[in-house]
Amino acid sequence: MEGFQNEPKIPDISPENSENKISEEKKVPEMDIEKGWKEQLAPEQIEKIKNWAERVVKQWHDEIQPDYIFLTETGAIPYGYVLKETWKNAYTEEENPRFYRIVPKNHRLWWTNYEPVNKTEIKKTKDQNLKEILKQEARDIPEALDYIGQRIDKDNPVIMVFDEGSIADNVRWPNEKEEATFKKRFFEFNGKHVSKIDDVYLSCSNSLQNTMRFLSRILKDKNPKIYGFQQAIKEILIGTKEHPDNKKISTIKSRLPTSKHYSDITVETSTQTEDQKRYLKDKMIGSIVKHPEQRKRALGYVNDLKEIGEEAGKELHENLEKEKTETEPNTNTENKSSES
Repeated sequence: MEGFQNEPKIPDISPENSENKISEEKKVPEMDIEKGWKEQLAPEQIEKIKNWAERVVKQWHDEIQPDYIFLTETGAIPYGYVLKETWKNAYTEEENPRFYRIVPKNHRLWWTNYEPVNKTEIKKTKDQNLKEILKQEARDIPEALDYIGQRIDKDNPVIMVFDEGSIADNVRWPNEKEEATFKKRFFEFNGKHVSKIDDVYLSCSNSLQNTMRFLSRILKDKNPKIYGFQQAIKEILIGTKEHPDNKKISTIKSRLPTSKHYSDITVETSTQTEDQKRYLKDKMIGSIVKHPEQRKRALGYVNDLKEIGEEAGKELHENLEKEKTETEPNTNTENKSSES
């Protein structure tokens, strides 16, 4: 993969690494799928999500100032509800970034140059495999261009791509510098590879790489600046965790509000979510779940996420206003001094 061949080795944070194994008490716990997500969280867990959202939103606002935020399907979607509400309630007088969803694993789209396919070229092609690829691109590229074109209307756009990553609490980095950099977890995309940050190279998922590369190529005429961010919060993970249906061994119960598919065909697998046995027409985003039970759980989960984000945003707004008041000069005191 271009741009990643010479990247220095980073600490192995995989569960298989014996030195960095996640302790039993830090594994994602079980949660009753039939009950609300927020009602099963302890107050300190809710506070942890709020603190995370406030830190992330303030950092993105101060250091990146994104115009658009893309959330990778489906794991990153719940985080988006928290972050969007936090931003909206913290920076009430400003134009907020727009949030969009995107499927990161439609491989035929990620590696093309996004040039229109010549139909004559398809007819002349004798290689049957290449012909099928060209036909696919002729159908998919306009869809991709249309999807992005309808959403990115600024020149020189600043874009943040958020992908669910490792749980920050579970990572044991060799030194404080690398741990601090991980918790910051910014990647600036320069068209080929993820840049070096604070003298430490950080790896990121294929989903994040592919989405950043895709946006870079498809928006090349708009001169975009693209960042990536990858993190996970255990308290949100336990909400998205899928549960087997005890009555139907092959069915998985979920709170996720969207389903992700990788092809046009009906999904037929040994295990499937309640909402998965459907056709997908839009390849750029996951489809909104329609199974009545899953949809009910999903709507409850989304409302809980929004509530926590709203609380976090109001707290951040209050803190920002307090900081502003403390730094502003006291005009009354200055006037009295001049009069005397």
